[in-house]
Amino acid sequence: GSTRRRIGLSILKNLSMTVPKSKEEQQKIAKCLSSLDNLITAETKKLEYLKHHKEGLLQQLFPANGETKPQFRFPEFEGDWTTILIEELVKNNVLYPQKDGNHGNIHPKSSDFVNKGIPFIMASDIRNGKINYSKCKHISKKQANNLQKGFAKEEDVLLTHKGTVGEVAIIEKNEFPYLMLTPQVTYYRVKDKSKLSNKFLLSFFRCDNFQKALLKLSGGGTRAYVGITAQGKLDISIPPTIDEQKKIASCFSSVEDLIQKQTTKIEALQTHKKALMQQLFPNVNSLII
Repeated sequence: GSTRRRIGLSILKNLSMTVPKSKEEQQKIAKCLSSLDNLITAETKKLEYLKHHKEGLLQQLFPANGETKPQFRFPEFEGDWTTILIEELVKNNVLYPQKDGNHGNIHPKSSDFVNKGIPFIMASDIRNGKINYSKCKHISKKQANNLQKGFAKEEDVLLTHKGTVGEVAIIEKNEFPYLMLTPQVTYYRVKDKSKLSNKFLLSFFRCDNFQKALLKLSGGGTRAYVGITAQGKLDISIPPTIDEQKKIASCFSSVEDLIQKQTTKIEALQTHKKALMQQLFPNVNSLII
């Protein structure tokens, strides 16, 4: 126990081992587990490659600072990109005004949380582009309905802006009428879908230029924060056509699907290994007389 865990040599010497009688069986077990370890290592490397590939795309598919075209472009598209402030997109009725869940003196307390209800989304509930519904807090629908803002719904893009800054996710189809946000999370809702794709917006929020600008505004550290007004001063670079936006978003979506499938595959292999370890070695309790 404690934070400085250790097992002394004298204790280690007195731990028992169960060993097959034949050397051949030992080698067979070792070879089986070693092969599985090698497979897990290979699949993990593949996952790292996919993540690296995604990071490269995030740099190449969006223009660098001061540029009007990205380094890599799908051949069917041409023309300069437009760089515009978020607040201008709101002013031009492309985006609804971005909002967070700043509930003031009626902010739900820990005693208000219930086992089943409306998800109360904190920054820590958004990781790797996903919302963790299984671990987030919930409040009753009655209490949620009494709050004044922070009602996020399907297709909204979420951006964490307090404490943990820069995590993004899109709200996909789910069982809830809406999600309630905390003051740590902003939602972005597209108003004119002919001019802006929400999935493109999601991809842009992940690109290096936007993340760096967001981090610079936040001040960094554990007290990092970018308020709603400050977010409006951030730039977004947009291709000249909605078709190019959708093509870029589709490209990222395909890579993320591959990453998710690869992650699931590795988790399945690790579960299989754990089961094998239990089956290939005797239960210690069964050896106690």
